[in-house]
Amino acid sequence: MIVRPSVPHLVLAALLVGAATARGALAPVSALDLFEPLRSAAIGGAGVAIGNDPALAPVNPAAAARVAAPSLTLGGQSGLFRDLLGHGNVAVPSDRGTWFAGFVYYESPSVQLRAPDDSVRTVLLQQDLLVAGGYARAISPGLSWGVTAKVMRSHLFEEFVAQAGAVDLGLQARLTDTLKAGVAVRNLGPSFRYAEDALQPRAEAHAGVASGWRVRQGGQDSPGDTLIIAADFAWNLHAGYGEVRAGAEYRWLGLLAFRVGSSIGGVPGELARLAAGLGFSNGPYRLDYSIRFSTGFTMPQALAITLAF
Repeated sequence: MIVRPSVPHLVLAALLVGAATARGALAPVSALDLFEPLRSAAIGGAGVAIGNDPALAPVNPAAAARVAAPSLTLGGQSGLFRDLLGHGNVAVPSDRGTWFAGFVYYESPSVQLRAPDDSVRTVLLQQDLLVAGGYARAISPGLSWGVTAKVMRSHLFEEFVAQAGAVDLGLQARLTDTLKAGVAVRNLGPSFRYAEDALQPRAEAHAGVASGWRVRQGGQDSPGDTLIIAADFAWNLHAGYGEVRAGAEYRWLGLLAFRVGSSIGGVPGELARLAAGLGFSNGPYRLDYSIRFSTGFTMPQALAITLAF
């Protein structure tokens, strides 16, 4: 017979490979908060004010409000502990706004449980599946809003099961020709339970700005070069700590995007985290890559492809 650790011990085991402790409160890591769009990850986690990109809907649902064509994004991420994350997102604009839907699948490495009779069982430490759907719309020429509803089913040690639901809300406003602002609240929802233990989703409030300039004019067939600088402030609503995220994206001839960013704060005691990435666009195709250098738990390398129809 396999030994069954108590749920607190299982949660602690999960925390050892995929979470953080903030001021004595457990902050469970799950598909609700592990996934970060590649473009945002590469600029330090900023992007709540960047729009016209449905792939950024997990950062701010309002980012999908003004897209012109349907699109499909598929990607994968690898973690520090041989854990894997896959994700997908589809967006369909209409005269009344943009509808979008997506999924996130997370799988941790397997572990071995040993019983008193020395029999061994190999199980996955954690396995999550999240599905989401949302809607975004432009209220006026300079204001957009969006909402996302998410449902997650999570397994620990292939025995303990939890189900969770959460909502994201977001707004974006154009302040000037070169400056936008955005606000969003993410993972608003009730606690979820593995057996008798209730855990709270990592709910956060975000506020940020983004500014863009055309730094070099292009010719008849070239859009030239553009520079976008973004900065966000994120506040963990339950643990009570904040994080500053900032980064820049330089687009060369509309083909190549060079991204760099950093975040400071977050879990008390953590150092600043650096990030970088590349993007390549050609017609309806876009390829994104990001890498993050962090002392905490992240999904360091990620790759995604987007196809506009």
